[in-house]
Amino acid sequence: MKFSKTKVLFWENIQKIQIEGGVFMTERHIKLSPDTVVTFVKKSQQCDFNVDISYGHTEVDAKSLLGMLSLDFGRIMHVKYYGKNEDLEGYINELAVE
Repeated sequence: MKFSKTKVLFWENIQKIQIEGGVFMTERHIKLSPDTVVTFVKKSQQCDFNVDISYGHTEVDAKSLLGMLSLDFGRIMHVKYYGKNEDLEGYINELAVE
């Protein structure tokens, strides 16, 4: 991906970066629990783009159940995704922290 022509948009704790070619990278802050992980992974697996979860120096693929279960659920996490999926975005809105 090239980041030579970018546009950064901020609103309601959502960061969207437009990458060349019209693709958006969206970053949100969410709080996960062990009960929500399986649903989050299933919704991520339905996407045809990358979905990543990170906090501190740890970053995992959100489509990996094993990777997701290795996370510290006591922390606020950053989810980054590189496309648009209304089902995933709706679920992220439910998990979002302000």
